[in-house]
Amino acid sequence: MNRFTEQNKALSKLSDNKLPAATDMAKDAAKDQTRPAAPEAGHPGRHAQKERTATNTSPANTANSQADAFRGKWPAHIAAAKTKWSKLSDSDLQKVGGIESKLTDLVRQRYALDEEVACKQVRHFIERCNG
Repeated sequence: MNRFTEQNKALSKLSDNKLPAATDMAKDAAKDQTRPAAPEAGHPGRHAQKERTATNTSPANTANSQADAFRGKWPAHIAAAKTKWSKLSDSDLQKVGGIESKLTDLVRQRYALDEEVACKQVRHFIERCNG
């Protein structure tokens, strides 16, 4: 008998309201139904896909790590920021704390720039400092 015939017999016992015997055959049939299908040859399967994507660095993760690195070295970059934007005081730059959005707002306010222009200047400055 093949496996499908054995499974059909087990199902017919269930449909007749009889409890199936706990045999090795019934256990094997249950295991086969719950076991995930093996990946095809040449296809690593979904688990390998998860591992691959977990190790990839997305642009968002790279930007976050650059922002963290910049924030961590902010005291060293204050002099460069003061040189680039002379209208910003030392106390203003200390309050910014290396946070890009705060620096962008400060530059925009002091130099009366559009948000897009200020953002572009700050991002260029951060990239140059992280360089």
